[in-house]
Amino acid sequence: FSSLLCCPCCVSGSIYSRDRVRKDIAAALQSFCMLLTAVWVTMDVVSLALGGINVKQNLALGPDQPTLLKLGATNSTAVKSDAQLWRVFTSMFLHAGLLDLLLNLVCLLRLGLFLERRWGWIRLSAIFLLCGVGGSLMACLLQPRTTTVGASGALGGVIAAYLCEITFTWYKTESNQRKVALVLCISYLIGSFILGSSTTFIDNSTIFGGAIVGVLLGSYYSLSESQAKFSVKMQLPRILLVVVTLYYVVCTALFFTVVESTTTANPSSNPGMGGVATPS
Repeated sequence: FSSLLCCPCCVSGSIYSRDRVRKDIAAALQSFCMLLTAVWVTMDVVSLALGGINVKQNLALGPDQPTLLKLGATNSTAVKSDAQLWRVFTSMFLHAGLLDLLLNLVCLLRLGLFLERRWGWIRLSAIFLLCGVGGSLMACLLQPRTTTVGASGALGGVIAAYLCEITFTWYKTESNQRKVALVLCISYLIGSFILGSSTTFIDNSTIFGGAIVGVLLGSYYSLSESQAKFSVKMQLPRILLVVVTLYYVVCTALFFTVVESTTTANPSSNPGMGGVATPS
């Protein structure tokens, strides 16, 4: 059971030889997932060095709000009033604290390495980045009075894309792979939801937005391997690309035209969504 949880080689349900494992480890060290791991750990070390662990404000064992804002967390006031649009991108490389980082690293190294070997680093990185931005936009739209980080939204989108692939290719996916993948994906989503509901700076709307984009992108990539009709395989991917584009356009338009900036109100925190209100 421990090997299934910790070893990326076991996600397909088979235990590889030592030579195969050595080759996989060598490839993993040069992968997008390992680069992302290095960035995540570095940013977490920097955040803890600057802000320490503030348990009173951050139960995820991380720094306070000002520290995360300095490093690029998503904040609607900064994005809208100060035109700091880059925050919807940089927030996916930040974590609320050590608990958030640990959960995401387990998912990334356990499932992400397998998906990078299966999909290639270009497809994985594209899904990760697009889902991360999509999750941050959803957080700005649904929880404009909070400061959030978006790593969980990006990973949630990757998981949603993989679940779509399993659904479309169910007929040819090995039983063991389905079982292990479903256990990992569901366990991660439950863990992320618990953290998002009980800790600060992790917003469940971020995961929701990332998952929406992940479902659309996962369907786009997986339709060609499904048993759908040829006409569906030809037409539906184009429609999905249009829907993805509309998602970003609509979320951005609603945020800038409908959502009020926190500078005009004195908001209170919404602990159910895991956010911390930005002081006016």
